[in-house]
Amino acid sequence: MDDMLAQLQALARTCRDGEDFRERALERFGLAALVGLLGSELREAEAFFQQVGENPAAEGGMDLHPQAARLREECRDLALELANLVFQHDSLVTELIPALEAEYLTKLGPGRTRVLELELENRRLQRRIEAIQACLNRGRAPDLERIDQALEEELSSWAEEVARQRRKVEQARQALTEPMPVAELRHLRSLYRELVKLLHPDLNPQTPERARLWLQVQQAWQQGDSQGLELLADLARRLEGRATWEETSALDRLAAERDRLKAHVQRVAARLQNLKGSFPCDHQERLSDPGWIEEQDLENRKTLEVELQRREVLQQRLRTLLEESCV
Repeated sequence: MDDMLAQLQALARTCRDGEDFRERALERFGLAALVGLLGSELREAEAFFQQVGENPAAEGGMDLHPQAARLREECRDLALELANLVFQHDSLVTELIPALEAEYLTKLGPGRTRVLELELENRRLQRRIEAIQACLNRGRAPDLERIDQALEEELSSWAEEVARQRRKVEQARQALTEPMPVAELRHLRSLYRELVKLLHPDLNPQTPERARLWLQVQQAWQQGDSQGLELLADLARRLEGRATWEETSALDRLAAERDRLKAHVQRVAARLQNLKGSFPCDHQERLSDPGWIEEQDLENRKTLEVELQRREVLQQRLRTLLEESCV
């Protein structure tokens, strides 16, 4: 399309007047091409001729058609909205969600970890009782070492889950006691917002170098590496280019780009809304409510009491079976 503009400029400089230019342009390029470039009214051809004659050095040799100008403005607005949504989405994933998970685990994790530990202990007791009882029913003395070895293998996934829960609670405690300073966090967010606008693949022409930089930006952002983001921002500024919709005046291409940006805005907005409506974002207000925290603690204490009572019953049953096996 830019090549066609250059050809039109060259043709305009060889014509005697606007009418001559219009007829020769129609003959050379066809009606559809001229309408796509100059707008729906062919009288724009004469205006184009006049502008080339008055200012041959002007960029593109013409003012944007009003419809093209409007489409470009829509693309700019959508690109800005998309950049903001991407920033909100990524901030939610890398900042708010981990912080809420850490708060949830710190406030409720210890009690729930204790419940898991008791549930694992009671399950092991129950399975040990069943294995011993099965041996006694067959008139054989139980091999306790072999039974315990089999139970370790059978319940290994449960034990791993309990260990994983303990680690998560400890990591959450460390995350909340060693937060990033506010000034550094603001600087990090400012750099990332700028880099989204400069490098995000839905907002900029893509090259292998931009793609590599964007991948590095995402890694540095997730790791909270402000120095790395500063370096990447400096590189990205040197690569700063024009978005595809800024490089054309073709109405069909501008409309297609507007529709693409609009569809992507809708997709990112939907993902953002889904995240906000799911755990742990849907617990944000609850975690700030002491009454709700107390209710959860009470439920944990009730569950713990039930599991403790069950453990006592199982331990007594196990002792009885072991005595029977020794008779």
